[in-house]
Amino acid sequence: MSFTSERNRLFIIAAIVGTFPAIVLFALGRTQDVHFPPLLNSVIYGLGILSAAFLLSWAAEAFEHDISHGLALALVAIITVLPEYAVDFSLVWKAGTDPEYAGYAVANMTGANRLLIGLAWPLVIAIVWFKGLRRIRGQQSGSTFRPPGIVARLASRVPGVGTIEDRHGRVHLYKSQTIELSFLAAATIYAFTIPFKGQIDLLDAVVLIGLFGLYMWFSSRAAVVPPQLVGPAALIGNLEPSRRRMVVLVSFVFSAAVIFLSAEPFAEGMIETGKSIGIDEFLLIQWVAPLASEAPEIVVACIFAIRGDASSALGLLVSAKVNQWSLLVGSLPIVYSASVGSPAALPLDDRQAQEVLLTAAQSLFALVLLATLHLSPRGAIVLFVLFTTQLVLPAMEAPVNAISGTDASLQEGRLWFSYIYFVAVVLILALSGRQRRALIALPRRAYREAYKITHYDGGGERPSAGRRGRDFRATDSYHVASVGAGDRTENGGIHMRGTAAADPRRLNNRMRLWGWSE
Repeated sequence: MSFTSERNRLFIIAAIVGTFPAIVLFALGRTQDVHFPPLLNSVIYGLGILSAAFLLSWAAEAFEHDISHGLALALVAIITVLPEYAVDFSLVWKAGTDPEYAGYAVANMTGANRLLIGLAWPLVIAIVWFKGLRRIRGQQSGSTFRPPGIVARLASRVPGVGTIEDRHGRVHLYKSQTIELSFLAAATIYAFTIPFKGQIDLLDAVVLIGLFGLYMWFSSRAAVVPPQLVGPAALIGNLEPSRRRMVVLVSFVFSAAVIFLSAEPFAEGMIETGKSIGIDEFLLIQWVAPLASEAPEIVVACIFAIRGDASSALGLLVSAKVNQWSLLVGSLPIVYSASVGSPAALPLDDRQAQEVLLTAAQSLFALVLLATLHLSPRGAIVLFVLFTTQLVLPAMEAPVNAISGTDASLQEGRLWFSYIYFVAVVLILALSGRQRRALIALPRRAYREAYKITHYDGGGERPSAGRRGRDFRATDSYHVASVGAGDRTENGGIHMRGTAAADPRRLNNRMRLWGWSE
Protein backbone atom coordinates (compact mmCIF):
# COMPACT_ATOMS: atom_id res chain seq x y z
CA MET A 1 0.00 0.00 0.00
CA SER A 2 1.39 3.43 -0.96
CA PHE A 3 2.00 6.24 1.51
CA THR A 4 -0.79 8.29 -0.09
CA SER A 5 -3.33 5.47 0.29
CA GLU A 6 -2.31 4.93 3.90
CA ARG A 7 -2.64 8.64 4.63
CA ASN A 8 -6.09 8.76 3.01
CA ARG A 9 -7.14 5.75 5.07
CA LEU A 10 -6.00 7.53 8.24
CA PHE A 11 -8.03 10.61 7.28
CA ILE A 12 -11.17 8.48 6.95
CA ILE A 13 -10.50 6.75 10.29
CA ALA A 14 -9.91 10.13 11.97
CA ALA A 15 -13.23 11.45 10.62
CA ILE A 16 -15.07 8.38 11.91
CA VAL A 17 -13.42 8.65 15.34
CA GLY A 18 -14.31 12.36 15.44
CA THR A 19 -18.01 11.45 15.50
CA PHE A 20 -17.68 9.17 18.55
CA PRO A 21 -17.79 11.88 21.29
CA ALA A 22 -21.09 13.22 19.92
CA ILE A 23 -22.57 9.71 19.72
CA VAL A 24 -21.45 8.86 23.27
CA LEU A 25 -22.72 12.17 24.67
CA PHE A 26 -26.07 11.72 22.93
CA ALA A 27 -26.40 8.18 24.31
CA LEU A 28 -25.48 9.28 27.84
CA GLY A 29 -27.97 12.12 27.68
CA ARG A 30 -30.78 9.78 26.68
CA THR A 31 -29.98 6.84 28.97
CA GLN A 32 -28.12 8.26 31.98
CA ASP A 33 -29.46 11.84 31.88
CA VAL A 34 -25.90 13.17 31.77
CA HIS A 35 -25.60 16.82 30.76
CA PHE A 36 -22.65 19.11 30.20
CA PRO A 37 -22.48 22.93 30.06
CA PRO A 38 -24.10 24.37 26.90
CA LEU A 39 -20.81 25.61 25.45
CA LEU A 40 -19.14 22.21 25.89
CA ASN A 41 -22.19 20.54 24.33
CA SER A 42 -21.87 22.81 21.30
CA VAL A 43 -18.16 22.00 20.94
CA ILE A 44 -18.65 18.21 21.15
CA TYR A 45 -21.66 18.10 18.85
CA GLY A 46 -20.01 20.59 16.51
CA LEU A 47 -17.01 18.24 16.22
CA GLY A 48 -19.43 15.42 15.36
CA ILE A 49 -21.08 17.51 12.64
CA LEU A 50 -17.70 18.54 11.22
CA SER A 51 -16.42 14.95 11.11
CA ALA A 52 -19.64 13.70 9.51
CA ALA A 53 -19.39 16.51 6.96
CA PHE A 54 -15.94 15.29 5.88
CA LEU A 55 -17.24 11.74 5.45
CA LEU A 56 -20.21 13.05 3.51
CA SER A 57 -18.09 15.13 1.14
CA TRP A 58 -15.80 12.20 0.32
CA ALA A 59 -18.72 9.84 -0.25
CA ALA A 60 -20.49 12.38 -2.46
CA GLU A 61 -17.44 12.79 -4.70
CA ALA A 62 -17.03 9.02 -5.05
CA PHE A 63 -20.74 8.63 -5.79
CA GLU A 64 -20.29 10.65 -8.99
CA HIS A 65 -19.05 7.43 -10.60
CA ASP A 66 -22.65 6.20 -10.48
CA ILE A 67 -24.92 9.25 -10.65
CA SER A 68 -24.79 12.75 -12.11
CA HIS A 69 -22.85 15.47 -10.34
CA GLY A 70 -26.01 17.53 -9.79
CA LEU A 71 -27.90 14.62 -8.23
CA ALA A 72 -24.95 13.84 -5.95
CA LEU A 73 -24.94 17.44 -4.70
CA ALA A 74 -28.73 17.35 -4.29
CA LEU A 75 -28.49 14.23 -2.10
CA VAL A 76 -25.75 15.81 0.00
CA ALA A 77 -27.86 18.96 0.34
CA ILE A 78 -30.82 16.90 1.57
CA ILE A 79 -28.67 15.21 4.21
CA THR A 80 -26.88 18.36 5.38
CA VAL A 81 -30.11 20.36 5.58
CA LEU A 82 -31.70 17.78 7.93
CA PRO A 83 -30.80 19.84 11.04
CA GLU A 84 -32.74 22.82 9.69
CA TYR A 85 -35.75 20.58 9.08
CA ALA A 86 -35.50 19.23 12.63
CA VAL A 87 -35.40 22.70 14.21
CA ASP A 88 -38.11 24.22 12.01
CA PHE A 89 -40.47 21.25 12.29
CA SER A 90 -40.10 21.37 16.08
CA LEU A 91 -41.12 25.05 16.12
CA VAL A 92 -44.04 24.48 13.71
CA TRP A 93 -45.32 21.56 15.79
CA LYS A 94 -45.34 23.75 18.91
CA ALA A 95 -47.22 26.41 16.92
CA GLY A 96 -50.22 24.05 16.86
CA THR A 97 -50.76 24.75 20.56
CA ASP A 98 -48.95 28.07 21.00
CA PRO A 99 -49.53 30.61 18.15
CA GLU A 100 -46.40 32.53 19.14
CA TYR A 101 -44.27 29.71 17.75
CA ALA A 102 -45.71 30.23 14.25
CA GLY A 103 -43.74 33.47 14.03
CA TYR A 104 -40.65 31.74 15.39
CA ALA A 105 -40.93 28.96 12.78
CA VAL A 106 -41.20 31.41 9.87
CA ALA A 107 -38.37 33.53 11.31
CA ASN A 108 -36.17 30.45 11.53
CA MET A 109 -37.01 29.43 7.96
CA THR A 110 -36.40 32.87 6.44
CA GLY A 111 -33.24 33.33 8.48
CA ALA A 112 -31.86 30.00 7.24
CA ASN A 113 -32.62 30.86 3.61
CA ARG A 114 -31.05 34.31 3.81
CA LEU A 115 -27.98 32.97 5.61
CA LEU A 116 -27.24 30.61 2.74
CA ILE A 117 -27.12 33.40 0.15
CA GLY A 118 -25.90 36.30 2.26
CA LEU A 119 -23.20 34.49 4.22
CA ALA A 120 -22.39 31.05 2.77
CA TRP A 121 -22.15 32.06 -0.90
CA PRO A 122 -19.73 34.95 -0.17
CA LEU A 123 -17.76 32.63 2.13
CA VAL A 124 -16.96 30.33 -0.80
CA ILE A 125 -15.77 33.32 -2.86
CA ALA A 126 -13.66 34.50 0.09
CA ILE A 127 -11.96 31.09 0.33
CA VAL A 128 -11.20 31.16 -3.40
CA TRP A 129 -9.81 34.69 -3.12
CA PHE A 130 -7.67 33.80 -0.09
CA LYS A 131 -6.27 30.73 -1.82
CA GLY A 132 -5.46 32.81 -4.88
CA LEU A 133 -3.65 35.34 -2.70
CA ARG A 134 -1.59 32.57 -1.10
CA ARG A 135 -0.74 31.22 -4.55
CA ILE A 136 0.45 34.67 -5.72
CA ARG A 137 2.56 35.18 -2.59
CA GLY A 138 4.07 31.73 -3.00
CA GLN A 139 5.06 32.53 -6.58
CA GLN A 140 6.55 35.90 -5.59
CA SER A 141 8.64 34.35 -2.81
CA GLY A 142 9.87 31.56 -5.09
CA SER A 143 8.43 28.93 -2.79
CA THR A 144 8.12 25.41 -4.13
CA PHE A 145 5.02 24.85 -2.02
CA ARG A 146 2.08 23.57 -4.06
CA PRO A 147 -1.13 24.99 -2.58
CA PRO A 148 -4.43 23.10 -2.61
CA GLY A 149 -5.40 25.13 -5.68
CA ILE A 150 -3.54 22.53 -7.77
CA VAL A 151 -6.62 20.38 -7.26
CA ALA A 152 -8.69 23.01 -9.04
CA ARG A 153 -6.37 22.97 -12.05
CA LEU A 154 -6.56 19.18 -12.20
CA ALA A 155 -10.34 19.23 -11.92
CA SER A 156 -10.64 21.77 -14.71
CA ARG A 157 -9.30 19.15 -17.14
CA VAL A 158 -11.94 16.56 -16.34
CA PRO A 159 -14.50 16.10 -19.17
CA GLY A 160 -17.70 17.83 -18.17
CA VAL A 161 -16.05 20.03 -15.57
CA GLY A 162 -15.42 23.64 -16.44
CA THR A 163 -13.02 26.13 -15.01
CA ILE A 164 -13.36 26.09 -11.24
CA GLU A 165 -12.11 29.63 -10.77
CA ASP A 166 -10.70 32.16 -13.24
CA ARG A 167 -8.12 34.91 -12.96
CA HIS A 168 -10.83 37.35 -11.83
CA GLY A 169 -11.67 35.18 -8.82
CA ARG A 170 -15.07 34.18 -10.19
CA VAL A 171 -16.44 30.77 -9.25
CA HIS A 172 -18.17 28.95 -12.09
CA LEU A 173 -21.01 26.49 -11.72
CA TYR A 174 -21.24 23.28 -13.70
CA LYS A 175 -23.36 23.58 -16.79
CA SER A 176 -25.74 20.91 -15.47
CA GLN A 177 -26.64 23.22 -12.60
CA THR A 178 -28.86 25.27 -14.84
CA ILE A 179 -31.37 22.71 -13.53
CA GLU A 180 -30.97 24.01 -9.96
CA LEU A 181 -31.16 27.62 -11.08
CA SER A 182 -34.30 27.00 -13.13
CA PHE A 183 -36.16 25.47 -10.21
CA LEU A 184 -34.83 28.13 -7.85
CA ALA A 185 -36.34 30.69 -10.23
CA ALA A 186 -39.70 28.87 -10.25
CA ALA A 187 -39.80 28.57 -6.45
CA THR A 188 -38.78 32.22 -6.02
CA ILE A 189 -41.46 33.51 -8.40
CA TYR A 190 -44.10 31.47 -6.60
CA ALA A 191 -42.85 32.60 -3.17
CA PHE A 192 -43.84 36.19 -3.97
CA THR A 193 -47.50 35.12 -3.69
CA ILE A 194 -47.13 33.99 -0.06
CA PRO A 195 -46.76 37.42 1.66
CA PHE A 196 -49.87 38.74 -0.07
CA LYS A 197 -51.94 35.76 1.11
CA GLY A 198 -50.73 36.17 4.69
CA GLN A 199 -50.33 32.41 5.16
CA ILE A 200 -48.55 29.30 3.94
CA ASP A 201 -51.32 26.87 3.02
CA LEU A 202 -51.64 23.34 1.67
CA LEU A 203 -51.84 24.61 -1.92
CA ASP A 204 -48.38 26.08 -1.42
CA ALA A 205 -47.29 22.67 -0.13
CA VAL A 206 -48.51 20.94 -3.28
CA VAL A 207 -46.82 23.44 -5.61
CA LEU A 208 -43.49 23.73 -3.79
CA ILE A 209 -43.07 20.03 -2.99
CA GLY A 210 -44.06 19.26 -6.59
CA LEU A 211 -41.32 21.62 -7.80
CA PHE A 212 -38.79 19.85 -5.59
CA GLY A 213 -39.87 16.46 -6.94
CA LEU A 214 -39.43 17.69 -10.52
CA TYR A 215 -36.04 19.12 -9.61
CA MET A 216 -34.83 15.76 -8.29
CA TRP A 217 -36.19 14.00 -11.38
CA PHE A 218 -34.44 16.37 -13.76
CA SER A 219 -31.20 16.10 -11.76
CA SER A 220 -31.31 12.31 -11.99
CA ARG A 221 -31.39 12.54 -15.80
CA ALA A 222 -28.32 14.73 -16.17
CA ALA A 223 -25.21 13.20 -17.71
CA VAL A 224 -22.92 11.03 -15.60
CA VAL A 225 -19.27 12.12 -16.00
CA PRO A 226 -16.47 10.08 -14.35
CA PRO A 227 -14.93 12.35 -11.68
CA GLN A 228 -11.25 13.10 -11.15
CA LEU A 229 -10.88 12.18 -7.48
CA VAL A 230 -8.12 13.06 -5.04
CA GLY A 231 -7.53 12.31 -1.37
CA PRO A 232 -9.85 10.04 0.63
CA ALA A 233 -12.53 10.32 -2.07
CA ALA A 234 -10.12 8.63 -4.50
CA LEU A 235 -9.59 5.78 -2.05
CA ILE A 236 -13.36 5.18 -1.99
CA GLY A 237 -13.82 5.77 -5.70
CA ASN A 238 -11.14 3.23 -6.67
CA LEU A 239 -12.98 0.37 -4.98
CA GLU A 240 -14.78 -2.12 -7.18
CA PRO A 241 -18.30 -0.86 -8.03
CA SER A 242 -20.27 -3.06 -5.61
CA ARG A 243 -17.98 -2.29 -2.66
CA ARG A 244 -17.83 1.40 -3.58
CA ARG A 245 -21.62 1.71 -3.62
CA MET A 246 -21.87 -0.07 -0.28
CA VAL A 247 -19.24 2.21 1.30
CA VAL A 248 -20.96 5.30 -0.11
CA LEU A 249 -24.36 4.13 1.15
CA VAL A 250 -23.03 3.38 4.64
CA SER A 251 -21.22 6.74 4.70
CA PHE A 252 -24.40 8.58 3.71
CA VAL A 253 -26.53 6.80 6.32
CA PHE A 254 -23.93 7.11 9.09
CA SER A 255 -23.24 10.80 8.36
CA ALA A 256 -26.96 11.59 8.18
CA ALA A 257 -27.55 9.87 11.53
CA VAL A 258 -24.69 11.75 13.23
CA ILE A 259 -25.78 15.10 11.78
CA PHE A 260 -29.40 14.52 12.73
CA LEU A 261 -28.71 13.48 16.34
CA SER A 262 -26.17 16.29 16.80
CA ALA A 263 -28.18 19.11 15.24
CA GLU A 264 -30.74 19.85 17.93
CA PRO A 265 -28.37 19.69 20.96
CA PHE A 266 -25.80 21.71 19.01
CA ALA A 267 -28.39 24.40 18.25
CA GLU A 268 -29.73 24.32 21.82
CA GLY A 269 -26.21 24.72 23.17
CA MET A 270 -25.66 27.74 20.92
CA ILE A 271 -28.97 29.30 21.98
CA GLU A 272 -28.36 28.71 25.69
CA THR A 273 -24.88 30.18 25.37
CA GLY A 274 -26.36 33.21 23.60
CA LYS A 275 -28.98 33.69 26.31
CA SER A 276 -26.31 33.54 28.99
CA ILE A 277 -24.54 36.53 27.43
CA GLY A 278 -27.77 38.51 26.95
CA ILE A 279 -28.69 38.01 23.26
CA ASP A 280 -32.41 38.50 22.46
CA GLU A 281 -34.40 35.24 22.10
CA PHE A 282 -36.02 36.20 18.78
CA LEU A 283 -32.60 37.08 17.37
CA LEU A 284 -31.31 33.72 18.57
CA ILE A 285 -34.16 31.84 16.85
CA GLN A 286 -33.88 33.76 13.58
CA TRP A 287 -30.11 33.84 13.23
CA VAL A 288 -28.14 31.83 15.79
CA ALA A 289 -30.26 28.67 15.53
CA PRO A 290 -30.21 28.71 11.69
CA LEU A 291 -26.47 29.34 11.73
CA ALA A 292 -26.06 26.27 13.92
CA SER A 293 -28.45 24.13 11.87
CA GLU A 294 -26.91 25.29 8.58
CA ALA A 295 -23.43 24.43 9.84
CA PRO A 296 -23.27 20.97 8.16
CA GLU A 297 -23.81 22.20 4.60
CA ILE A 298 -21.62 25.27 5.14
CA VAL A 299 -18.85 23.04 6.48
CA VAL A 300 -19.15 20.62 3.54
CA ALA A 301 -19.11 23.56 1.09
CA CYS A 302 -15.99 24.97 2.75
CA ILE A 303 -14.32 21.55 2.52
CA PHE A 304 -15.03 21.45 -1.21
CA ALA A 305 -13.72 25.00 -1.67
CA ILE A 306 -10.56 24.46 0.37
CA ARG A 307 -9.78 21.29 -1.57
CA GLY A 308 -10.01 23.20 -4.84
CA ASP A 309 -13.53 22.31 -6.04
CA ALA A 310 -15.17 25.70 -5.57
CA SER A 311 -17.75 24.86 -8.24
CA SER A 312 -19.05 21.95 -6.16
CA ALA A 313 -18.98 24.16 -3.07
CA LEU A 314 -21.17 26.83 -4.61
CA GLY A 315 -23.29 24.20 -6.37
CA LEU A 316 -23.99 22.47 -3.06
CA LEU A 317 -25.19 25.73 -1.53
CA VAL A 318 -27.40 26.46 -4.54
CA SER A 319 -28.88 22.97 -4.25
CA ALA A 320 -29.45 23.50 -0.51
CA LYS A 321 -31.21 26.78 -1.30
CA VAL A 322 -33.54 25.02 -3.76
CA ASN A 323 -34.18 22.37 -1.11
CA GLN A 324 -35.06 24.83 1.63
CA TRP A 325 -36.98 27.23 -0.60
CA SER A 326 -39.22 24.46 -1.96
CA LEU A 327 -39.37 21.31 0.16
CA LEU A 328 -38.86 22.97 3.56
CA VAL A 329 -41.34 25.81 2.98
CA GLY A 330 -43.86 23.41 1.44
CA SER A 331 -43.59 21.03 4.39
CA LEU A 332 -44.43 23.65 7.04
CA PRO A 333 -48.24 23.68 6.52
CA ILE A 334 -48.27 19.86 6.47
CA VAL A 335 -46.53 19.65 9.86
CA TYR A 336 -48.75 22.44 11.20
CA SER A 337 -51.90 20.63 10.02
CA ALA A 338 -50.71 17.43 11.70
CA SER A 339 -50.12 19.37 14.92
CA VAL A 340 -53.60 20.96 15.04
CA GLY A 341 -55.26 17.73 13.90
CA SER A 342 -56.97 19.09 10.76
CA PRO A 343 -56.02 20.79 7.45
CA ALA A 344 -54.84 24.29 8.28
CA ALA A 345 -52.63 27.08 6.94
CA LEU A 346 -49.65 28.42 8.85
CA PRO A 347 -50.55 32.07 9.58
CA LEU A 348 -48.18 34.98 8.94
CA ASP A 349 -48.35 38.31 10.74
CA ASP A 350 -47.18 41.52 9.05
CA ARG A 351 -43.63 41.10 10.25
CA GLN A 352 -43.33 37.53 8.97
CA ALA A 353 -44.94 38.46 5.64
CA GLN A 354 -42.24 41.13 5.25
CA GLU A 355 -39.58 38.55 6.14
CA VAL A 356 -40.83 36.19 3.41
CA LEU A 357 -40.95 39.06 0.89
CA LEU A 358 -37.39 40.09 1.77
CA THR A 359 -36.19 36.49 1.45
CA ALA A 360 -37.84 36.14 -1.97
CA ALA A 361 -36.33 39.45 -3.12
CA GLN A 362 -32.86 38.35 -2.02
CA SER A 363 -33.31 35.03 -3.86
CA LEU A 364 -34.32 36.84 -7.05
CA PHE A 365 -31.30 39.15 -6.87
CA ALA A 366 -28.92 36.22 -6.26
CA LEU A 367 -30.50 34.30 -9.13
CA VAL A 368 -29.90 37.20 -11.53
CA LEU A 369 -26.26 37.41 -10.41
CA LEU A 370 -25.79 33.67 -10.98
CA ALA A 371 -27.73 33.37 -14.25
CA THR A 372 -24.49 33.32 -16.27
CA LEU A 373 -23.26 30.37 -14.16
CA HIS A 374 -20.61 32.28 -12.27
CA LEU A 375 -20.42 34.45 -9.17
CA SER A 376 -17.82 37.19 -9.01
CA PRO A 377 -16.15 38.65 -5.91
CA ARG A 378 -17.99 41.92 -6.59
CA GLY A 379 -21.36 40.14 -6.58
CA ALA A 380 -20.44 38.25 -3.42
CA ILE A 381 -19.50 41.49 -1.66
CA VAL A 382 -22.85 43.06 -2.60
CA LEU A 383 -24.72 40.01 -1.28
CA PHE A 384 -22.76 40.08 1.96
CA VAL A 385 -23.08 43.84 2.54
CA LEU A 386 -26.84 43.87 1.92
CA PHE A 387 -27.29 40.84 4.17
CA THR A 388 -25.23 42.16 7.08
CA THR A 389 -26.79 45.63 6.84
CA GLN A 390 -30.38 44.37 7.04
CA LEU A 391 -29.25 41.97 9.79
CA VAL A 392 -27.96 44.69 12.12
CA LEU A 393 -30.71 47.22 11.34
CA PRO A 394 -33.24 45.95 13.95
CA ALA A 395 -30.50 45.87 16.58
CA MET A 396 -29.90 49.60 15.98
CA GLU A 397 -33.50 50.52 16.85
CA ALA A 398 -33.00 50.98 20.60
CA PRO A 399 -29.74 53.02 20.34
CA VAL A 400 -31.21 55.24 17.60
CA ASN A 401 -34.34 55.94 19.65
CA ALA A 402 -32.26 56.64 22.75
CA ILE A 403 -30.09 59.15 20.91
CA SER A 404 -32.91 60.83 18.98
CA GLY A 405 -35.44 60.78 21.83
CA THR A 406 -38.10 59.36 19.47
CA ASP A 407 -40.07 56.13 19.32
CA ALA A 408 -39.37 55.32 15.68
CA SER A 409 -39.50 51.77 14.38
CA LEU A 410 -36.86 50.39 12.06
CA GLN A 411 -38.90 47.30 11.22
CA GLU A 412 -39.96 48.95 7.96
CA GLY A 413 -36.35 48.57 6.94
CA ARG A 414 -37.20 45.07 5.71
CA LEU A 415 -39.48 46.58 3.08
CA TRP A 416 -36.82 49.08 2.05
CA PHE A 417 -34.27 46.31 1.61
CA SER A 418 -36.79 44.39 -0.49
CA TYR A 419 -37.13 47.49 -2.69
CA ILE A 420 -33.33 47.75 -2.94
CA TYR A 421 -33.13 44.16 -4.18
CA PHE A 422 -35.91 44.82 -6.72
CA VAL A 423 -34.24 47.98 -8.02
CA ALA A 424 -30.90 46.15 -8.30
CA VAL A 425 -32.56 43.36 -10.31
CA VAL A 426 -34.19 45.85 -12.69
CA LEU A 427 -30.93 47.75 -13.20
CA ILE A 428 -28.90 44.60 -13.90
CA LEU A 429 -31.43 43.25 -16.39
CA ALA A 430 -31.77 46.65 -18.08
CA LEU A 431 -28.04 47.30 -18.39
CA SER A 432 -26.71 43.79 -19.01
CA GLY A 433 -28.05 42.01 -22.06
CA ARG A 434 -25.93 38.99 -21.18
CA GLN A 435 -27.59 38.55 -17.78
CA ARG A 436 -31.01 39.11 -19.33
CA ARG A 437 -30.49 36.53 -22.06
CA ALA A 438 -28.99 34.02 -19.64
CA LEU A 439 -31.94 34.35 -17.25
CA ILE A 440 -34.50 33.90 -20.02
CA ALA A 441 -32.62 30.88 -21.40
CA LEU A 442 -32.41 29.04 -18.06
CA PRO A 443 -35.40 26.68 -18.61
CA ARG A 444 -34.24 25.75 -22.11
CA ARG A 445 -30.68 25.12 -20.95
CA ALA A 446 -31.92 23.04 -18.01
CA TYR A 447 -34.04 20.91 -20.34
CA ARG A 448 -31.04 20.33 -22.60
CA GLU A 449 -28.92 19.24 -19.63
CA ALA A 450 -31.57 16.78 -18.44
CA TYR A 451 -31.98 15.27 -21.91
CA LYS A 452 -28.39 15.49 -23.09
CA ILE A 453 -27.28 12.53 -25.19
CA THR A 454 -23.90 11.27 -24.01
CA HIS A 455 -22.95 8.67 -26.62
CA TYR A 456 -24.02 7.82 -30.17
CA ASP A 457 -22.33 5.45 -32.56
CA GLY A 458 -23.75 4.75 -36.01
CA GLY A 459 -26.78 2.70 -36.99
CA GLY A 460 -30.33 3.40 -38.04
CA GLU A 461 -32.57 3.73 -35.00
CA ARG A 462 -33.77 7.14 -33.81
CA PRO A 463 -32.77 7.66 -30.15
CA SER A 464 -35.41 8.43 -27.56
CA ALA A 465 -34.97 11.48 -25.36
CA GLY A 466 -33.57 11.11 -21.90
CA ARG A 467 -31.79 7.75 -22.29
CA ARG A 468 -28.52 9.19 -21.04
CA GLY A 469 -25.28 7.29 -20.95
CA ARG A 470 -26.27 4.51 -23.39
CA ASP A 471 -25.21 3.67 -26.93
CA PHE A 472 -27.72 4.91 -29.50
CA ARG A 473 -28.02 4.18 -33.21
CA ALA A 474 -28.55 6.98 -35.70
CA THR A 475 -28.68 7.28 -39.46
CA ASP A 476 -25.43 9.24 -39.55
CA SER A 477 -22.29 7.79 -38.01
CA TYR A 478 -21.15 10.16 -35.31
CA HIS A 479 -20.25 10.33 -31.65
CA VAL A 480 -21.63 13.03 -29.38
CA ALA A 481 -19.82 13.54 -26.10
CA SER A 482 -21.41 15.18 -23.08
CA VAL A 483 -19.68 18.34 -21.99
CA GLY A 484 -20.30 20.27 -18.84
CA ALA A 485 -19.88 23.73 -17.42
CA GLY A 486 -17.15 25.62 -18.86
CA ASP A 487 -14.94 24.82 -21.74
CA ARG A 488 -16.15 23.01 -24.82
CA THR A 489 -14.11 20.66 -26.98
CA GLU A 490 -12.48 21.66 -30.25
CA ASN A 491 -15.62 20.78 -32.19
CA GLY A 492 -17.90 22.55 -29.74
CA GLY A 493 -18.34 19.45 -27.58
CA ILE A 494 -19.19 17.19 -30.57
CA HIS A 495 -16.68 14.54 -31.65
CA MET A 496 -17.53 13.58 -35.24
CA ARG A 497 -16.41 10.83 -37.55
CA GLY A 498 -17.64 9.03 -40.66
CA THR A 499 -20.20 10.72 -42.90
CA ALA A 500 -21.03 13.34 -40.28
CA ALA A 501 -17.40 14.35 -39.98
CA ALA A 502 -17.18 14.67 -43.75
CA ASP A 503 -20.30 16.83 -43.89
CA PRO A 504 -20.88 18.62 -40.56
CA ARG A 505 -24.04 20.21 -41.97
CA ARG A 506 -25.74 16.80 -41.97
CA LEU A 507 -24.97 16.44 -38.29
CA ASN A 508 -26.13 19.96 -37.46
CA ASN A 509 -29.37 19.53 -39.39
CA ARG A 510 -30.09 16.17 -37.78
CA MET A 511 -29.34 17.51 -34.30
CA ARG A 512 -31.53 20.55 -34.93
CA LEU A 513 -34.35 18.31 -36.13
CA TRP A 514 -34.22 16.19 -32.99
CA GLY A 515 -33.64 19.15 -30.64
CA TRP A 516 -30.01 18.50 -29.71
CA SER A 517 -28.40 21.57 -31.22
CA GLU A 518 -26.70 24.03 -28.93
